[in-house]
Amino acid sequence: MPAMERVMADLVRRAGLSVDGGRALMLLYGAWVAGEPRVALAVAARTVAWDEVAGSGSLPRAGLTEVVDGRVRVRSVVARFLDGATVERVRVHGSTPRPDVAPGRQLAPVSPDLPVMTSARGLAERMGAAAIVDEVRARSAAELADAIDEAWLRGLPVVAVPGADLDAQRLAAAPLRADHALVIVWPDEAAPVALEELPRIES
Repeated sequence: MPAMERVMADLVRRAGLSVDGGRALMLLYGAWVAGEPRVALAVAARTVAWDEVAGSGSLPRAGLTEVVDGRVRVRSVVARFLDGATVERVRVHGSTPRPDVAPGRQLAPVSPDLPVMTSARGLAERMGAAAIVDEVRARSAAELADAIDEAWLRGLPVVAVPGADLDAQRLAAAPLRADHALVIVWPDEAAPVALEELPRIES
């Protein structure tokens, strides 16, 4: 199987897409490659079931596409991954993630005496590899969602470094897939209310 087909097949499997959902994803990615990324809903629905275009099918549920003004397209973060492009919203630290990194949202209290980014890199090294996200590259909720999916698409856990524009509430509310890990570095033993119920890991 060619490399592109393997990548697509793996994404279809990990996202839990149906046969029609996989066909819809391939259709929309093909439109992206052809330079016409937005496909009219009526046109797409002639090829695959409506539910997989803009309904309640496996592809819309997976959050890999978006509908704007009556047209559907594969999200750019997904298309760029399929293109083989490098990440934009995260910094990858390490080489290969360990297979035993537990999924879910977790809190890592770290020493306030060290730069938070230093602690984040240390956590990434313990995980084998991770995608580090901070407010420089993920200032808004939409950018944070893209950053988390950039990591998920590449099989990397996320280490989040908080800041004024990447605060506890935003990190607590960020969408996270069931098989993905998000570790929030917090430079204090006392966690903010939005994060205090999260399981803690040693830094």
